[in-house]
Amino acid sequence: MHPVLRSQEIKMRIDTLKTHLICLLGFLLSLGCNVPVSERESTSNSLPPNALDFRGTPTSSIDRSSLAFSDQGAWFAYGLPGESAHFGGFTGPFLMTQENGVWIGRMLSRLDLADPETEQPIDWSSFAISQNSFNSHLEQEAESESLRVSQTLYFSSANSAVIATHVENLSNETIRLRPQWKGSTFLGGLQFERSGNGITIHSAESTATGSIQLPADATSAIHLSDTSYAIDLEELALKPGEVKQLLLAHTFIFPEYDIKQERSRLNNIMAGASEELLQRRIHEKRAQLESLYSKLDTVWKGAVYKDFAAKTLLTLQNNWRVPAGELKHAGLFPSYHYIWFHGFWAWDSWKHAAALAQYDTHLAKEQIRAMYDFQTHTGFIADCVYRDTTIERHNHRNTKPPLSAWAVWKVFEQDRDEE
Repeated sequence: MHPVLRSQEIKMRIDTLKTHLICLLGFLLSLGCNVPVSERESTSNSLPPNALDFRGTPTSSIDRSSLAFSDQGAWFAYGLPGESAHFGGFTGPFLMTQENGVWIGRMLSRLDLADPETEQPIDWSSFAISQNSFNSHLEQEAESESLRVSQTLYFSSANSAVIATHVENLSNETIRLRPQWKGSTFLGGLQFERSGNGITIHSAESTATGSIQLPADATSAIHLSDTSYAIDLEELALKPGEVKQLLLAHTFIFPEYDIKQERSRLNNIMAGASEELLQRRIHEKRAQLESLYSKLDTVWKGAVYKDFAAKTLLTLQNNWRVPAGELKHAGLFPSYHYIWFHGFWAWDSWKHAAALAQYDTHLAKEQIRAMYDFQTHTGFIADCVYRDTTIERHNHRNTKPPLSAWAVWKVFEQDRDEE
């Protein structure tokens, strides 16, 4: 079959499945709209873990065998390493800032902890590993008899992700460790450049600038090559029971946003507000889920339906993108995971808006505006539009069923905003 026809067939099948899922979510929610609060099941105070499975280590830049987590509308995403030997960081990121989505490498930033005397890094494969994902963050932990290493990744903004690592001494003796961040890339056309107390990453395939940033007061030595880097940190001396924190941030930012302001915000976060911001993310996601749970009829109050709501919400979250390039308002991809769907599509957008309205009317309105940005003087709305038309051109050849009025009404039902 011709690849374009094959792509259209896959798109039609995904559209049909998405329609069923969103209609089912809407059906479950609508049943509960008139149910008194006292008759509804109280919501859980904790976020459901592992709604989606993000485990997997990419073997190439175009390996799409695993999913990737993103938040805040970021154009990049991460996974959890699939094997304990690859512990020490989070896989990726998967860059939607260039091409039709590519992994920058197996792991852009991986932590090694070496014995200062032997210079031998610890063997992560000998540790017991646990991993969890939440709508707010990814987390993993490695534990041996003497050491526990916990890592958390969350998005501080649409442009940056923070990796917080806690190293704890479980033994009765002082442990000395020499930490080093290191990474390499699958991609050609990248250039690593030292910038202050971190590294700037330039790509020949994208206008976005990447960076690896340490806290402003961190002591480090940076080593660069064409395809890899290493950052030596100050030696750790952990007393029995002592915990020390290592912070690192990744940024991938388009020219529309101010990279100096972003770096300044990250410095403030890493200077003391990291845990507070993580808790804010957890609170945001809990509020979104509780907004959905509160609308479920008692018939649909079981865990399986709450899990379905969490999975649906997280799928929408992973496809959320802030404005960049040709796209002047935020919106959602039909699928970041499929190579040809890195844009906004008309009737997908109307259905996205109807679903988003249940918990985020602002983003729902942005999704609608994103498509109306491309309306012609005759009223025609493009079938699909993209950030970078050198990768994919907008499709003005055809449009989709006229569901925008329905989408607008579904948003209006939630907030009664006549504007």
